[in-house]
Amino acid sequence: MNDSSRNEDVLLTEKVHAFNKFFYVDYKENQRGRFLKITEKDGRFRSTIIIHVEAVDYMGKLLSKICENFSPAERTADRREEFEAQRKEFENRRAAREETNHYDSTADNPVESDKF
Repeated sequence: MNDSSRNEDVLLTEKVHAFNKFFYVDYKENQRGRFLKITEKDGRFRSTIIIHVEAVDYMGKLLSKICENFSPAERTADRREEFEAQRKEFENRRAAREETNHYDSTADNPVESDKF
């Protein structure tokens, strides 16, 4: 395939949908050489990075290392623990705030009178 507007040949292209975003991964070649182009699109915004061919191998190894050392289950468990810690902290702050602001609501109510 040839992208004639930029004079680029597409060697490989993939589209990934995750977390309400699309990721377009293109391995391309132009007159300056080969490169990896990764575009993230979420409907409103688009971000693109270009990785020169010399760094593609290293980035691939780095991503493989991340996948090997941090399984999705571990990442989910870490997030769950982090969320639970945040929830407990929030509950503690709320309880402390309620304790500080606690008062006898019956003492603040005026006594009803028959006189007007």
